[in-house]
Amino acid sequence: MKKKLFMTFVALVVTMSAFAQSEVWWGYYQDGDQRGGLGVNAIETYDQAIFIPSDFALAKGKKIKAVRFFLRSKTNLKDVKVWLSSTLPQKVEDADMFVALEDGSFNGKDDNSQTLLGTVNEVELPEAYTITDDGVYVGYSFTMKNKTGSAGQYPIVIAGTPVTNSLFLRTSASVPEWSNFSGNYGNLALQVLMEGEFTQNALSPEDLGGQLVGLNEPFTVNLKITNLGAASVNDFDYIATIDGVASEEKHVTINPAYNVLGGTIEKTLSFEALTELGNKNITIDITKVNGQPNQAEKTSATGSVTVVEELFKRVVLVEEFTGESCPNCPRAANGLATVLHNEKYAGKIAAVCHHSGYGNDTYTTDADNAYTWFFNDRYTFAPAMMYDRWTGENKNYSGDQLSPCYSVGGAADISENVDKRLKVDAPVKVELEAAFNADKSKISVKVTGKRVGEWATDPARINLVLTEDSIKTTKQSGASGTFWHMHVSRAVNSTWGDIIDWNGDEYSYDYTFVVNSKWNTEQLKVVAYVHCYDSTNPNNCEIANAAIVTPLITSEPDAIQTIENTNSRKADAIYNLAGQRVEKAQHGIYIVGGKKIMVK
Repeated sequence: MKKKLFMTFVALVVTMSAFAQSEVWWGYYQDGDQRGGLGVNAIETYDQAIFIPSDFALAKGKKIKAVRFFLRSKTNLKDVKVWLSSTLPQKVEDADMFVALEDGSFNGKDDNSQTLLGTVNEVELPEAYTITDDGVYVGYSFTMKNKTGSAGQYPIVIAGTPVTNSLFLRTSASVPEWSNFSGNYGNLALQVLMEGEFTQNALSPEDLGGQLVGLNEPFTVNLKITNLGAASVNDFDYIATIDGVASEEKHVTINPAYNVLGGTIEKTLSFEALTELGNKNITIDITKVNGQPNQAEKTSATGSVTVVEELFKRVVLVEEFTGESCPNCPRAANGLATVLHNEKYAGKIAAVCHHSGYGNDTYTTDADNAYTWFFNDRYTFAPAMMYDRWTGENKNYSGDQLSPCYSVGGAADISENVDKRLKVDAPVKVELEAAFNADKSKISVKVTGKRVGEWATDPARINLVLTEDSIKTTKQSGASGTFWHMHVSRAVNSTWGDIIDWNGDEYSYDYTFVVNSKWNTEQLKVVAYVHCYDSTNPNNCEIANAAIVTPLITSEPDAIQTIENTNSRKADAIYNLAGQRVEKAQHGIYIVGGKKIMVK
């Protein structure tokens, strides 16, 4: 395409009502997403873009008529340009098309709420750009005049849950080569006005994969659906088929209506109980959208359900990479604490902190450093978190490989990823018991459980971690005064776990920790997790299930004890099953004088 230079003196404002139905605003950023800032805290030139691939059903052959993006300041920026190119340009002037905005002609400021950073600018292209088989990068560039305030330090506006192709970045010094940050920090807050033939009522479901369901228990299926139609979606109808037996057509209402073209929503569908054990094939076909025939090319989702006698409770292992030299780590620690104190997650999360990824400190162990392998990159960073060492679509820092290490924005990010993991059935049970010996110099641990069917064709492994809470420090970067380290990894049974010796579908594992005399025994917890370790691939080490307990006290010096029979605490002391002392036993099971009692 012929290169073009266009000058505009006013950022042209366009609205949906100004365009026909054949013209639709689209972007990885969706209207209503909270917007934040990103930057390198330096006076540099920033180039940022999204990529629209040609195989994206909505885009191929369409024309781009305008670009919408957000700026945080008018006074901090100069040389603002909007550009489109089939490849990432070495110079913006080499792009297929670019538009230069005269200094001061654009909008730029933050919303007072601090959750909607930036002000919109909408630039209409003098000539429409056709999306070819090469796809197209759509971006904008600017040069910082100063780095005053947050808008000067973090001038890029990002939003939403990060997805593929949503953020490419280059700066004149700190990031001198184009880098793909998609999947790390959020989506570039940019949209394009596409012109072409758009279907009106089209929903395309993602395939389901597999899930476990209990015998004779009603179950649900979470269906992800992409809206490929220009019309707002108020409802849809579907037929579910299980092992060749089709249901009647069922109706689902979407309230409020969903109107994000190319956006994905998730609906939970309910099913009656299945009465036979084994694997069942399932197909969900979306037949109608808004009462009209579904116009999507792919209308069906396929998957399977495995009916089992028992479903196992999942506990999500959240591993945080942190360090005393990390100025942003207190923010992540506060976010994790907020989630852990939410009653919604009681008994559902086991937390471990690795003091690595941003340099070492007093608390760093050899295992902490070994686990930086999961970043799957030459770069590591903190704060970062792993959720069952699950990858999803998350990318490494360089943006060129998948990685289970996620950047952390706060409690909302953590709870979102924990929620995703809690929806995944656990294929193995982890029952954990731990007890001190009489002088608290050792902790005896027993883990038992069983698996579903033939889970873990590769050797399954079990890991134990001894953690310590409430470690006082005044050396934490980013915190003023006293800071309390939580969930600090003190010891492990082995870095990559011991291989489980199965007895049919059941297992039992025993281990003894030696307690360092400098550790606070009142703040120690034991974490256990079962996984399949692939030494060749950090993205293939997902954790099947986990558990966490506070060790009980026993009078036996070195024997492995069970929770039921070894508690020799004072008879007048009352403890819950997590090992926490309580003032009064209410409804539930408690440990009093070394015995379990039930209070009704």
